[in-house]
Amino acid sequence: DIAMILECDKSSVTNYMKGKYIPKPDAVRRIANYLNVNMMWLYGFTNVMQNDPDFDEFVSEIYKLKLTLSELDEVLCYAKDIKEREQIEKEKATLLKDLGINLNLAPVSDISTSSNDFIYSRAFQGNTEDTSNFVKNMVKYANNNKINSCLKHFPGYGNNKDTHTCIAIDERSYEEIENNDYKPFIAGIEENVPSILVSHNIVKSIDSEYPASLSKKVNDELRNKLNYTGIIMTDDLAMDAVKEYVSNNTSATLAVNAGNDMIITSDFLTMKNEVLNSVEEGKIQEETIDKAVTRVIAWKYYSGLFDMNKED
Repeated sequence: DIAMILECDKSSVTNYMKGKYIPKPDAVRRIANYLNVNMMWLYGFTNVMQNDPDFDEFVSEIYKLKLTLSELDEVLCYAKDIKEREQIEKEKATLLKDLGINLNLAPVSDISTSSNDFIYSRAFQGNTEDTSNFVKNMVKYANNNKINSCLKHFPGYGNNKDTHTCIAIDERSYEEIENNDYKPFIAGIEENVPSILVSHNIVKSIDSEYPASLSKKVNDELRNKLNYTGIIMTDDLAMDAVKEYVSNNTSATLAVNAGNDMIITSDFLTMKNEVLNSVEEGKIQEETIDKAVTRVIAWKYYSGLFDMNKED
């Protein structure tokens, strides 16, 4: 969540942030550093750091920052000048790195041209060609500024319901998805995007049995159809779309066996234990874990997150 909301500018002196709330870098940086050093998600942070005397300030800083940054993203979407967009992305990348954040879960790569769509307010709101060009440029700008980006929500959200609150079934034909929704993802892949996030929509033309995030068939589309070799991650497996569909605490196991390299979840401890138990019980092969871990380690290495001068 921290990586998702830190889509921000660096200082109030720019045209985009005049009069806006400016975060206290030290407060946010301490959160990021804690998470990076301890390799724990927000679950670990909230349970360990809540006794810190500055905990309330940390939470307040993040909340106010989120409100401000949503406005900046609107500026980015409506900025038609390429140089202006590039400058905004450069400033965002600078701030993210300054705060110790190395991954921005953006850009949203879904095509949406109707204000009736759930995803419309989060998308670029352009047609297939315009959205593809937008995604291509955003990935290029991120790579140029050495910040990791992530395309979402594969295989394309369409006009489906909000999977935060309910199951969403995509009834569109495979041809429609392939000829439209795939194209922004292809554009990002061609620019060497390092990660892609998969939605919870049940895309009937690809896999009518499982949500995309739990579907090996959907993962195979990325690996075999789009020839993608980077990181594949799920959307939050604690969202209601998954809870309603998988009621026996098997979502993390299904996600790993589907081919996802990383799991996003706001129920970290439960899913961590589920994966460990599934490995011990033979429901997940260690080879599957090894492949995912190898990709993640390679990603971290090429992102410059390892200090090769340290003996440990």
